[in-house]
Amino acid sequence: MTTSTAVAVCRTIKGVELDIRSTPGTALVNQAMGGSFTPHPRGENLLRDKLANWER
Repeated sequence: MTTSTAVAVCRTIKGVELDIRSTPGTALVNQAMGGSFTPHPRGENLLRDKLANWER
């Protein structure tokens, strides 16, 4: 398993072209449920480090 595999799986599940989150402060808003969610870990470099740990 690699980071590329994880990205490909997410693309397939979500049905959209996406990549590793690169925008700091990303928030996901769900108006139907009246709330928001801030994904963790924050920051592209930290996220890539975590995925690299997962690969190893």
